[in-house]
Amino acid sequence: MRAPCTWLAVVPLLILVGCRSFDDRGASDRTRVTAQAESADLAEALAHYSQALIAEATLGGADSSLRHTRLAVEKDPAYLPLAVKVAVGHLVRKENDQALRVLHRAMAHHPDSPEVHLLLGVVYQLIDNTEMAASEFSEAIRLAPDRPDVYMRLASLYAAEGRLRKVGAILEEALTRCRNRAVLFEFCDNMGRLYLKGDDPRTALLFFDLLRAGKPDNADAREMTARYHLLLGNTRRAMVLLRELEGAQPENAGILLLLGEVCEERGDLASAEDYYGRAVRATPVDVRAWVKLAYFRSQTDPDGAVKTLQEGVARNPDDFNFRVFLGIFFSSRKEFEAAITEFAAVEHAAEKEPEIVAILQPEFYFCYGAAC
Repeated sequence: MRAPCTWLAVVPLLILVGCRSFDDRGASDRTRVTAQAESADLAEALAHYSQALIAEATLGGADSSLRHTRLAVEKDPAYLPLAVKVAVGHLVRKENDQALRVLHRAMAHHPDSPEVHLLLGVVYQLIDNTEMAASEFSEAIRLAPDRPDVYMRLASLYAAEGRLRKVGAILEEALTRCRNRAVLFEFCDNMGRLYLKGDDPRTALLFFDLLRAGKPDNADAREMTARYHLLLGNTRRAMVLLRELEGAQPENAGILLLLGEVCEERGDLASAEDYYGRAVRATPVDVRAWVKLAYFRSQTDPDGAVKTLQEGVARNPDDFNFRVFLGIFFSSRKEFEAAITEFAAVEHAAEKEPEIVAILQPEFYFCYGAAC
C-alpha cells in the first residue's frame, strides 16, 4: 500500500531521472515486470495529476481538471485524498454509481479510513439504501469514536426514519465520547428548531432535552426545554426544570413569570400571584411583568388591576408602553374616555420625541380608533 505522501516524495526523483525505473538488478523477471508496471501507473497518475492542477489554475479548466483527476485515480487508487476528491466530484454531479465504484476501490487500500466509510454512507443514503448507510456510518464511528460529524450523520439518518430512541442513544454516546461537544450542542439546537418549524414539538423536545442534559449549567437550554414541556402539556416536568432555574436565578423575571403561568394553569392561584409579584419586584422596568400581574388580578379585583398598571406607569414614566397597555385595559373595561386619555398622551408625546414613534404600530392606532 502506498503512503499518501508517495507522489510528493517521488516527484523530485521523476524530474531528475525521468520515467526510468530504479536499479532493479537481482530481481526476478516477474518481480521486475510488476515493479515496472506499478512505476508506469504511478508515472501516468502523476502526469494526470499535474495536468489537473494546471487546469484548476486555468479559467474555465474545471472540466479538464476533473477528467485528469479521475484518470489519475484510475492509475493510483491508493492515493486517498485524490480518491475522496473524485468521489465528491461524482456526488456533486449526482453520479452516485461512479462515486460508489471509486470509494470501494479506495476502501480496498484503506479499509480503516473513516472518511471512506463516511462518504460511502452518504452515497448509500442518497440512493435510499438506509441499511447500508447506517452500516457505513456505524463503521466510521468505530474507527473514529471522537469525531462528532460521524455521529451526527447517523443520528440524522435515524431521525429521518422516525427512530427517535436510536437518535437519542447515538447522541448521548457522542456527548460522552467526543471532545468537541460544541458542535454536537449546535447540532441538537439546530435539529430542535428544525422540528419546531415542522410543527413537531415532541421530536424537537428530544434534541432540546439532550442539549439541556449536556449543558446542565446553561440556563437558556434549561429554560427552552421547560417551555417546550409546557407547550406539550408536560407541566409537572416543566415545573421541576423551572424551579431548578429559580434556585439558580431567583431574580430572573422571565423564569418567575413562567412559574406563575404554570401555577395559574394548575389552579394554584396564590402561588401564581406571588410569582407575578416577585417578577415585578425583580425587574420593575419590565412591562410584561406588570401587565401579567394586572391581568391576573383583573379576574377577581378589577380596580386592583387598574391600580397595578397605574403604579407601573408612575414608576416608569419614560416608557410609554405602560400607558398603551393601561389604555387597552381601560378599553376592555369599556371605560373608553379613560382609554382615549392614555392613547392621546402617548400620541402627543410622540410628536415631541420621535423615538417613541417606534412603539406606535398599527395595533396602537387600531386600539385608539376602537376606543374613539
